[in-house]
Amino acid sequence: MREALNGRPASERTRKDYQRVADAYRKVYYRAPFSSKADASVVAVAEILAEMGRQYAPDEKDLHAAIMEYEFLRREYPGSKYRVEALFTIAQIYKEDLGDEAAAKATFEEFLKKYPHSQQAVKAQEALAELTHSKSRKRSELAAKNDVPVEAAVPTTAAKKTGVARVTGIRYWFLTASSSICRMLGWFRLC
Repeated sequence: MREALNGRPASERTRKDYQRVADAYRKVYYRAPFSSKADASVVAVAEILAEMGRQYAPDEKDLHAAIMEYEFLRREYPGSKYRVEALFTIAQIYKEDLGDEAAAKATFEEFLKKYPHSQQAVKAQEALAELTHSKSRKRSELAAKNDVPVEAAVPTTAAKKTGVARVTGIRYWFLTASSSICRMLGWFRLC
């Protein structure tokens, strides 16, 4: 189904076509969450959602749904060979598609902390340097525009952090295989 979708010109693809293919992949990990193909199916759904978000005049809803799929993969399949690529792709979506520099920077930093020897570590460092350069350039432009010193243009975060951190909520779940499947299918009341 995916090959048939990709074989058609982008202008002829509809949201319904993308959704039909994504739903077919979802069936794999809904019905057989412990299958060797389940994690690859999650990645396929995330890729389809990201592609759909880019195709339809950047649709932030679809792009955020793609991020959630990648997070689902990282949470539910921590041993997956796709987990490293998933975190890197999340950062790329934040940076390139959503334009959320703060989230992109935080995600690239998390990536480098968890996977410093990954093949994509160099790309993550380059992206971080680009984001840092972009932020300092914007700060300089703001200072020049307002005719104020660079230091006064943007308040420092150290001045904001005066209180003590509080833990406000701790959650813990112990799920059996059947309750995990129910949760994925959305059958909360039945399980």
